Amino acid sequence: MTTNLKVEWDAPQVELLQICRRVVSSEMSPDAAFALIKNIKKTNTSVSSLLTDVLWLIDMEISMEKKNEDTLKRFNEFLALISNQIVPDDVLKLELDILGANEHATRSRVVKMKTKLYFKQLKFNLLREESEGYAKLITELLDTNNSCVSTTLTKLHRLIGQFNVDPNRVLDIILECFEASPQRRRFFISLLADFKASADDLCNILGFKFTFYQQNGDTPSSLYDIAAILCSERVVDLISLCSYLSPKQDGIISEHKARIQRDLRRAKRAEVISTSAVPIEVHPQSTGAAFVDDSLNATIAGVSFASVAAQQDAEDAKLVDCDTSDDVILAKNQKLGLTYALLMQGAWAFAKQLLDRFPEFYAVNASRCIALSIADMIERSMDDFYEEKCKLGLGEPLAPSLFADTHSLEIVGSWSELISVVLPVLWYLGPYIAYRPSATVKLVRLISVFFDEKAADNELANSTHADGVANTLIDVIDEVLVPSLSLSELNYALSEEIWHLLSHFPYTLRYRMYAHWRSVHTQRHSLISVQRGRTLGMARYVVKRLSKETVRMMGRQLGKLCHSHPVVVFDCLLNQIQTFENLIEPVVESIRFLSDLEFDVLSFCIIEHLASPDKQQLKASDGSLSPWLQSLATFVGTVFLKYNMELTGVLQYVANQLKNGKSFDLLILREIIQNMSGIEPTAGLTSDQLEALSGGQTLRLEAGSFSQVRTNRRAMLRLRDALAKENLMVGLAILIAQQRQCIVFVESNDIPLKLAGKMLDQCQEALVQFGSFIRSNLRQDEYSSRIMSVPELIAKYYLSTDAAFYLCRPSFMHRVYNAFDKCRRALRESDGSKTKLDTNRKFAIFKSAFDEELSDLEQKLVHLLPEALWADMSAKVFVIFWTLTMYDISVPKAAYEREIQRVRRSFASLAENTEISKTKRSKEEEQLRGVEKKLSDELKRQGEHVERVLSILRHDKELLFADCAPNMRGMQMARFLQHCVLPRAIFTDIDAVYCAHFVHLLHQQRTGFFQTVFFFDKLFNDIGIILAALTENEANCFGRFLSLMLEIVQRWHGDKNIFEKECYGFPGFMTKLHTRNADANIENSNGGMNFESYRSLCHKWQFRMARSCVGILNGSSYVLMRNCLIMMTKMLQYFPIIESHISSVQKVVIKVRDTEKGTRNDLSLMAASYASHLHMRKTNVFTESQFHNRSVFNAAKKTTKTIVSKSSESKRVNVAATSPKAQSEGEAKKAILKSNEGEVKKSNDIENTKRDVDVKRSNGDVDPAKSSNSSRASQKQEVKVEQKTMGTINSSDTKKDVTHSKSSAQNIPEDKKRILDTHESPPKKKLKGPSAEVVATVSKQSSKSDETKRARETVVNSKEEPKMEEGEVGASPPSSHTPLVDSCTSKKIRLSKTLDEEGSRREKEKSKHDEKREERRKQRETPSSLSVSKSKSSVDEYAKLREKSWKRPIDPGDTNENTTKMPRRESGSSERTPESRGSKTVELSPAATRSSSKHHHSRDFQRP
Repeated sequence: MTTNLKVEWDAPQVELLQICRRVVSSEMSPDAAFALIKNIKKTNTSVSSLLTDVLWLIDMEISMEKKNEDTLKRFNEFLALISNQIVPDDVLKLELDILGANEHATRSRVVKMKTKLYFKQLKFNLLREESEGYAKLITELLDTNNSCVSTTLTKLHRLIGQFNVDPNRVLDIILECFEASPQRRRFFISLLADFKASADDLCNILGFKFTFYQQNGDTPSSLYDIAAILCSERVVDLISLCSYLSPKQDGIISEHKARIQRDLRRAKRAEVISTSAVPIEVHPQSTGAAFVDDSLNATIAGVSFASVAAQQDAEDAKLVDCDTSDDVILAKNQKLGLTYALLMQGAWAFAKQLLDRFPEFYAVNASRCIALSIADMIERSMDDFYEEKCKLGLGEPLAPSLFADTHSLEIVGSWSELISVVLPVLWYLGPYIAYRPSATVKLVRLISVFFDEKAADNELANSTHADGVANTLIDVIDEVLVPSLSLSELNYALSEEIWHLLSHFPYTLRYRMYAHWRSVHTQRHSLISVQRGRTLGMARYVVKRLSKETVRMMGRQLGKLCHSHPVVVFDCLLNQIQTFENLIEPVVESIRFLSDLEFDVLSFCIIEHLASPDKQQLKASDGSLSPWLQSLATFVGTVFLKYNMELTGVLQYVANQLKNGKSFDLLILREIIQNMSGIEPTAGLTSDQLEALSGGQTLRLEAGSFSQVRTNRRAMLRLRDALAKENLMVGLAILIAQQRQCIVFVESNDIPLKLAGKMLDQCQEALVQFGSFIRSNLRQDEYSSRIMSVPELIAKYYLSTDAAFYLCRPSFMHRVYNAFDKCRRALRESDGSKTKLDTNRKFAIFKSAFDEELSDLEQKLVHLLPEALWADMSAKVFVIFWTLTMYDISVPKAAYEREIQRVRRSFASLAENTEISKTKRSKEEEQLRGVEKKLSDELKRQGEHVERVLSILRHDKELLFADCAPNMRGMQMARFLQHCVLPRAIFTDIDAVYCAHFVHLLHQQRTGFFQTVFFFDKLFNDIGIILAALTENEANCFGRFLSLMLEIVQRWHGDKNIFEKECYGFPGFMTKLHTRNADANIENSNGGMNFESYRSLCHKWQFRMARSCVGILNGSSYVLMRNCLIMMTKMLQYFPIIESHISSVQKVVIKVRDTEKGTRNDLSLMAASYASHLHMRKTNVFTESQFHNRSVFNAAKKTTKTIVSKSSESKRVNVAATSPKAQSEGEAKKAILKSNEGEVKKSNDIENTKRDVDVKRSNGDVDPAKSSNSSRASQKQEVKVEQKTMGTINSSDTKKDVTHSKSSAQNIPEDKKRILDTHESPPKKKLKGPSAEVVATVSKQSSKSDETKRARETVVNSKEEPKMEEGEVGASPPSSHTPLVDSCTSKKIRLSKTLDEEGSRREKEKSKHDEKREERRKQRETPSSLSVSKSKSSVDEYAKLREKSWKRPIDPGDTNENTTKMPRRESGSSERTPESRGSKTVELSPAATRSSSKHHHSRDFQRP
């Protein structure tokens, strides 16, 4: 209104100023200007006053600028025209200097006139005043029948004149009567207006009254009311009146600060409850189970909560002043009293002026009445709009104010008016609106209706105005409604209403509101801080008395406390849970009485505690996970299972932590999945469970590890919906898979190695659990649409092969069957017949769909994986291996039959049970029938599916391993083991079973070019290298895989008939390479391994594994020793089974048990457990002679050696027809073989003699004394024979080790060579020529005996194992380490041996052989002392060197310079002597040379 009036006044004034300036500047004549002003005066009566001001301004401009005479003349003419026409002449003379206003006489006259008007006082004769006049005056004013203002005013004038009454006293009496009768508001306001009472006089009189009460007692409310009425009617100026009121502004500020400090002290004191002051009430039935269901009168174990609350109130009252009631505050604080009176009159505009002068929330915090009056005003304003939008009533609406309705809030009729009218008032009230619950509920419901309409109306949702309204309402919820819960009186209904409103918003916005409630608003409002302290004190008191017996009663108390300030209660509970794990179950049971809003706040508090920067997630003592994190994870899984809480926030927190590279919080996800879905980690499953997991969905649910799924169906659906809501399903799967590499390459640098392995296992378990959950709770088509393809996961998200295939494997067969069904329907529609297709037709269609999907995947993967991978192995076998599962290649008929029988037994027991009702019995019988039918149908369906897949494998068996050069077959098996079998075998237990079954299946189907024995030789060659890269769970899986492989090996080893039926003549047991014939079904059986040769090869594998295990356990590497014990425990039934190996293993295991006790107790316990299991196991144990026939094997070796020599000679002829060294090589070989025949025979005779003595002793045929003498004699012979026997057994191993160590010596620095050899190696000789021969020369200081010994070992090696081409079964790989790990890959070299150089070397050996024969025999009988001492000194270095040799996956380029070759430990003895590792010519076949150069940059087997 003021603004509009200003505009009305400004417009003519500006126009008058322009007219006058145009006259002065000669742009308009004075007459024309006078005419315009007269026209303006007709429409505006205030032109005279405005013109006076304008003329004064023009006069000042003329006097200051000193205009010329013409200007003054025109201005005087203009003044003469308007003088007495528009503006009086006297006024112009008094205002304008040009007319003499500045003269002394004029100014003197003005001063005298003002003094007469304003300062002259009227004198009254007070002695002549009579009391009768005042009495009649009061009677006349208080007469309620007197409603005529004019009549009353006439009577007042008469009384004043008749009784000479003072008019000022009359005015005071009028106000007094008005104060006594405020209901006659209109009468007194009109009377004061007609009485012509000055506003200043009224203000002075009221101010005098307020000043009087400041010194003489409390101010009456009636005075506040009369002042509020006069201010609201604009009779008295409010600001002028405030100058008389107390306290002053400084006093208000100091009082506000003092109140805040007092409330803080109250809050601090309320947090502590003195139990000594609480009276103990003894009840006759106050036992642990006797609960009384009263609110605060409830008692338990002699404790009354009413007494506790009363004691808390008493302590609080000591800190609160006695004059803090509303009546006292309003009586003392006149400004608050006047504010309250104005609000009660509905004069919001005037009350707002006072509220603006106070500190924030000062009035509503100091006086509850003021808050209630503002809330009532808001409620009256939105009552009609509430009835329009909400059909739910809340009782009778409030009555409108009796006075000043025109100055109250407007009635709201739209959302815009709600924002513009109600919300500005609401900011002054804040959370104190909780004092009026009806107003709070109405406001909450109205806002909820708005967001419902916004969600339903797309046009409104896209409106910019609606967005602005929504943002404003969100601020209201954040700052007013949510904190108001803390000031409400334990209102559960209000909590539910607010949750209905908050459920419209995402969890991020809700959690932000909870965070503000917890910190900002609690600090901003001191009364909320006091309520927080009271709640915290009572929560601590209740939690201390919480147990399994008091869950129900304490839970009700906790529920009531949570209605007030849930964040405080949950912080207290979570802190106790993290400290005391046994409180988890009672706390979970006690929070059943919470509202939905409070459960949502609990989710927020859980995330707050998980992300707290003050807590360390690792223990400083041992680097393991902190107990608080484990306890909190257990609580999270339990509480989300039991209650319907939103999971999105916690799941997104875990995802964010994974994005930041933090793996500790994966424990939360694992607990949630395990509790809500019943899917447990797959580690440690029994064989029956693994067999069931290879079946269909029903069999996995019934007999697998998912027994709790049926009881948690609702929880599973909630978890699934939460994952799908924010698209977390795919994101979490990818993040978990990526986190495995992050743990290995990033986090492992800052945490202990043991913890890194444990975290990797947990990450792997989380991935398997999560993948199992989404597969079992999504339809196949939905799963395929959500999960990306394998190439995309590898190329875009950089997942490892095993993880990518694990996620995408279920969708592969789904796409195949979709194409299969589509093609089958198309064929039926084209023929127009409904007849079923025959089996062959179905197989053709299925194979076409399978090949199409397979080829598409092959083409994409070839470009993503290293090129070196495809040099030795076809993409087809790679993709087939990774895409198939146990469900595709095996039918667990035994598991199906077992489960069907269990269902039938349950059916029979149900029929015999007479205690259950008929309805329940029929329901359970129907359920059992359904399960049985599902199992039968699933068995039939899986059988058909497996038959189709196996038919495809049989059809393509000649193509799987055919894409490889004949001389690269050895590398092909190594690649298959490295990139396929090992990564998947250590993924899960079921994958380990799959790998073993797949290898056996390849052998059974006579897969072309798949060398089974060579695969086994690669696998069992040196398991220590593999164990160094495994975690605990991976070692378990690897041990299970080895156990299954050994089961197959021992099955063939135990029965010759089985061997000849399943092995002899199979492609996997060909000792020579064969090429494909034109007819693929015809295979050449020449060169097949016989039964005794196979048994000897099994002995070699057993010895290799025993040697590796003994060497590892003699070392000090924790990871190697732990993994070795785990692996040995898994394959306990099949290893060790030879007596000598058992004794060696027992000794070293007992040594580990004793030495590690007190330092690494977990290793000691594992060793003790293995030793006891080894002692108690029931399995067949063999002696050396029982396990294999060495004499037959040696004869076979000689024969095979001769054949190989002839074949090699024929090859030499093809390569170099004229070679003068060929004959000398053959002669040298024959001479060496002949010279050692007697020695081998002698050793065999000694062994047989010893075995005969043992047999006689066991039968009682030998005298104990003689037996002891013979045993001592035989022990001396054993010393001589042992080296022969062990050397004979280990000849091939020694040869391979020496050869590989020499090849590796080309790549390592000289200092590392000295570490490996414990001697300073002499310089090497290099032969010139394109095919340079690498020869390790003998040190100058070495004796001739060393050279003779090395020559003997060479002969024994050649005698023990016939030399074969690369890729043949009996031949060892060029390097047992090269195809297994990156860190052991040799530097790229090209070594080729020409036949001439080989012949020259053999001639030199022949010339030395005859001269040193006797010396060799002596050396065999008396071991070198130097060798023994050095072997002992290198025992401790073994583990360190082996640990250094294995590194986590690194850049392949780093292997050129930093990779070392690990020395090997012989079984039952210390490390090989330097002589045994002496200089020998390094021989690598051309195939090995090409493999080494080709795969230099390829990444070999690494941790997935």
